[in-house]
Amino acid sequence: MPTKPSHPGYESANMGQAFILMGLILVVAAALLFVALDGTLAAPTIKGYPVDTSSFKEPVLQYDPVADLATYQAQQAELLNSYGWKDKADGVAHIPIDRAIDLISEQGLPVRESAQ
Repeated sequence: MPTKPSHPGYESANMGQAFILMGLILVVAAALLFVALDGTLAAPTIKGYPVDTSSFKEPVLQYDPVADLATYQAQQAELLNSYGWKDKADGVAHIPIDRAIDLISEQGLPVRESAQ
């Protein structure tokens, strides 16, 4: 049967005190570093800005998103495939997308002359 060595290979009498001293030094160093970086150990005061929430509207929920999407797509298809005024006072109209493609293929895109 092997026997245990009579000594652990180091002096263990003061090990507990050394660990306590090292821990204390680390805590003090961390506190000094915190004070040096932050400037204070006190909790920061938060300045709140009052917000008047009475003017906020309640959120509008979608009860049927599939139907909403279908309605939106139908509106966009109608806009893409119809004639109409965008701004009648300024004389701005919209035309069907197919007609716009035909016009661009016939006439080409407008080109700006570079000022040199």
